[in-house]
Amino acid sequence: MVDDPTRSEGALELSRFQAFMDSAFDAYYDWHIQTGDLEISDQMADLLGVDPGEVPRCFTEWVDRLHPKDREHTLARTMASAIDGANYVGEYRLRRGDGSYMHVRDRGVILEDEEGHPAHMVGAFSDVSREREAELVVREQADLYETLFDNAVNPAFQIARDGRFLDANQVGVALLQVDKETLLRRDVATVWGHDAMAAVSASMEGGEPATSVELQLTVGEVQKALAVTLVPCRFRGESTCFALCTDVTAHQTLRKALEESEERLRRQAGTLEDANAALRVILDQRNKDREELEQTIRDNVDTLVLPLLDRVRPHLNEPERISLDAATRNLRELTRPFAGGTAPGGAEMNLTPREREIANLIRMGRTSSEIAEALYISPTTVAHHRRNLRRKLGLPPRGVRLATYLTRSTAALPWIGAEAAGGPVSLADDSG
Repeated sequence: MVDDPTRSEGALELSRFQAFMDSAFDAYYDWHIQTGDLEISDQMADLLGVDPGEVPRCFTEWVDRLHPKDREHTLARTMASAIDGANYVGEYRLRRGDGSYMHVRDRGVILEDEEGHPAHMVGAFSDVSREREAELVVREQADLYETLFDNAVNPAFQIARDGRFLDANQVGVALLQVDKETLLRRDVATVWGHDAMAAVSASMEGGEPATSVELQLTVGEVQKALAVTLVPCRFRGESTCFALCTDVTAHQTLRKALEESEERLRRQAGTLEDANAALRVILDQRNKDREELEQTIRDNVDTLVLPLLDRVRPHLNEPERISLDAATRNLRELTRPFAGGTAPGGAEMNLTPREREIANLIRMGRTSSEIAEALYISPTTVAHHRRNLRRKLGLPPRGVRLATYLTRSTAALPWIGAEAAGGPVSLADDSG
């Protein structure tokens, strides 16, 4: 038997075509439109993750594997191609053996029979699941970018490695008082200064996840202070940097005002301390002057006045000596506080000068008659003053001698002293 050269050549061409299809597509098929039979290459079993016997062998089995949301649309387009004889191009999802879905790109060509009716759709499948997943990631990244960047409440900028502004949100362009198109034609060094550009470059080259820098900008005629966080990242395959800004102008103004206030308080505290030191010097000098004055008074009384009164005393009659003794005692009592005693006060303020005079004489042991003679008043008047003294000093009418009380009460009545200028202290009291 002699081989048919034409037949051998056809088989070779078919083998070459199958090899091309196997290399160019993931699987290929022949759908018999009139019978519904479906012939699919062996690769389809691997794509679906099923045994070869589970691969769809008819049109209805293929339809059953379509994703519910893709089924109506895909079926309508496929039937339209089969009826009209037009080529078919579409994408849909097919259910795998584990229940998951893969994205398929389907390209088919309609072949007619001898009568010109559509008889076959011959086509190929390509698994584009990874492409669609990558597109989904890109879309999600774009959504995330829009959420975190475009909708950020703080100024945000995207900067290229060479310092060009790649993007800015609405808050950012409002902060700089420039339209977005104009900003994207400028760079960081021009808008923010060379120090900011150096910080951006260092951020992208340093390997740190984020760095911070403070900027001082003049926007219009207003000074702005920004705290900027620089976050290096790769965006669409390029090294870029996101600059997330916070306007801290009000904060810095407040901080500066607080620092100035603290400085004023420190200066005022220093002034007050100096004033207090000067006041202490004045008070110390005043106390010293007072002590010197008291010492002078005390020395004059002790060395001049009292000796003079002692020399005069022998030349006086008895009533005059009594008055002199009272004057001497009062003079000593007046100078006693200068030696550390207690100043006059208390009950003294409730007594009249005459009552004080009579109380001093009673304490010195003088009788009512002697007091009357010394003061040139009647004994009746002395008795009246005695009653007033008892009442003001809180003494009962009977039971407590006035002379005894006055003698023993020098602590409570500082205007009377324990020592007498002259003459013994007697407890005699002719009127009680």
